[in-house]
Amino acid sequence: MGHWISDSAELLTTNKLSELACLALYLMYEKKQGKKSFWYPYIRELDRQRGRGQLAVESPLLWSENELNYLTGSPTKAEVFERAEGIRREYTELDTVWFMAGSLFQ
Repeated sequence: MGHWISDSAELLTTNKLSELACLALYLMYEKKQGKKSFWYPYIRELDRQRGRGQLAVESPLLWSENELNYLTGSPTKAEVFERAEGIRREYTELDTVWFMAGSLFQ
């Protein structure tokens, strides 16, 4: 973890990335380390949990417009749109990280 933090400290202290985005970046870095990573068994299990058929969790963030119409009149619909916009902004910031420190993830 120390090497990753020293290489990316400037990126992580800009206050532009949320804690969740920083965690996601760290997990991506550790995933690239493969079996050398202390976190390998946990990350491998996260990969296994994706898309488990009917047991998979599906977020309204992934719903189509037609499906979101079921939420009309509910405060949840506005929250979904607000969260989606936040994700778009954060993605733009992460795109900057890829540009500035892409070698950390290769």
